[in-house]
Amino acid sequence: MMHSVCRNNEAVRFHVIVDESITEEDKANLREAVLSQEVQFYTVDSRLFDTMPLLPGIPPATYYRLLVPRILPESIHKILFLDGDIIIRHSLLPLWETDIDGYAVAAAPDTLEADIGVYNRLRYPPDLGYFNGGVMLMNLFFWRENNVVGEIESFVRNHSDRIFYCDQDVLNYVLRKKKKTLPIKYNTLSSYLWVLEKAGYNYWKYERDVIEARKDPVIIHYSSLIKPWMEGSDHPFNSSFIKYQDETKWKGEVWKKRKRPFMTKLLCHTNDALMKILTKTGLWKPPFKEPENSFLDLEPVD
Repeated sequence: MMHSVCRNNEAVRFHVIVDESITEEDKANLREAVLSQEVQFYTVDSRLFDTMPLLPGIPPATYYRLLVPRILPESIHKILFLDGDIIIRHSLLPLWETDIDGYAVAAAPDTLEADIGVYNRLRYPPDLGYFNGGVMLMNLFFWRENNVVGEIESFVRNHSDRIFYCDQDVLNYVLRKKKKTLPIKYNTLSSYLWVLEKAGYNYWKYERDVIEARKDPVIIHYSSLIKPWMEGSDHPFNSSFIKYQDETKWKGEVWKKRKRPFMTKLLCHTNDALMKILTKTGLWKPPFKEPENSFLDLEPVD
């Protein structure tokens, strides 16, 4: 992600929030990837969010972004937050110049926006929408002036039982009336590339926006469970990731599927069987599961 930013933009300064698990070698590798652009690291205690709800495969580090206004120097009034599973294809200047005076963030809608269950759980009306937290133009001046982090801490302290989609739920509740909507091309989620029969969002509401994003996305967000660097990825824009990966020291690296120990397999099969029984009896509703063979047959964009 960082390398793709530098290949398409000039005069970039990176602010990277890490914990004690990141080594000096890791930092050196990232500095090498950003083509001599400036990188500043900020270390936080990994135990800060140990008790927060997490989805399978999501580390506590996902919550670090909630503290950005406190971690970064007060002289920084605006930043563009980017998740790691992202590729940048064009200049970010038009996005950076988006007017966010009077807003906490500008962000693109998540495909979860159409799920009424999200609003019923978080307890706010669906006309306020639900954004994806992987790409956020953040007005840090607004956050500090309006004590947004304090609101976040209050929500987490008093309503942690409502949180399912980790920090994204927290951000959407607290910023439900403080956000500006970005075009989907600035955060083209994998689920915007699914066939219509399996899409869980309101395609007709965003049709023109989605078509533009599919043809020429500025930011591709590999939000699928299987990423382009994992064995078996069928993402239609895999080549966009590989293009930039091949320019770094990680050229050709692929995460292989690992064989699971026998007891792990047994526990997983037992858990799956139990969940099926509970689902059929109506005692449990399963969380979102990515549909198989869901992607459109799209031409690569790189």
